[in-house]
Amino acid sequence: MSELRKDIVNGRWVILASERSKRPDDFRPAQAAKEGAPSGFCPFCPGSESKTPPEVFAYRKPGTRRDRPGWRVRVVPNKFPALNRGLPPERQEDGIFQWMDGIGVHEVVIENPDHGKELCDLPLSQVQTTAPVPASRQYRRLS
Repeated sequence: MSELRKDIVNGRWVILASERSKRPDDFRPAQAAKEGAPSGFCPFCPGSESKTPPEVFAYRKPGTRRDRPGWRVRVVPNKFPALNRGLPPERQEDGIFQWMDGIGVHEVVIENPDHGKELCDLPLSQVQTTAPVPASRQYRRLS
């Protein structure tokens, strides 16, 4: 199980999740990419919505359905979460050290439907739509 620990230098909480050190793709043999070949399957690209958990939030074009193409920003639960859902954990202390079980929600924000574009490459209107999404998810601050 993961653990949250308070960084004594900057006061922020960090996640330690040693069970995530190996991902499913870590066990597949490496394949060399061919020059100019398509980059392959991506579960976050439009048309692959069925390959992710059901969306929990999205900005969509009018008339489009959940978990189908037509989204501008999409949020899905992480298939390999660093945190587990559950009741708020009890904080533990030992001198200056603080920690608790890794309980919470781990979501993936898919910033745009164009796999080849980073946030800085998007038009301002898309950035204005995308940037507030993480804050809008109502995360609880640990302080």
